[in-house]
Amino acid sequence: MHTRGLRMRSLGQVHPTPDPYVCLEYASTKFRTRTHTDGGKNPTFQEKFIFSLIEGLREITVAVWNSNTITYDDFIGNRKVQLQKVLSQGFDDSSWPLQTKTGRLQLE
Repeated sequence: MHTRGLRMRSLGQVHPTPDPYVCLEYASTKFRTRTHTDGGKNPTFQEKFIFSLIEGLREITVAVWNSNTITYDDFIGNRKVQLQKVLSQGFDDSSWPLQTKTGRLQLE
């Protein structure tokens, strides 16, 4: 399985000037996108990551962070994404809300 083309909407609601990056975790496999410096309110990540599927494991964890140079990075939000549509149709172009500290944010 591979991921590509992660996109966020309305990121400015959570952070006024975000420098976001995305962490993906499937079992013990972890990937991190490059930081989208001055990513704006609707950043897109076109990096491709390949995961080896594990029988019975049907979700991937997505976490979004804001990169800081002087202090610790800020947690923006996360979501467990179910893989049923990917496994049955070969792709999933759905949108999912991230769970943030203050509410929800849209991830595509």
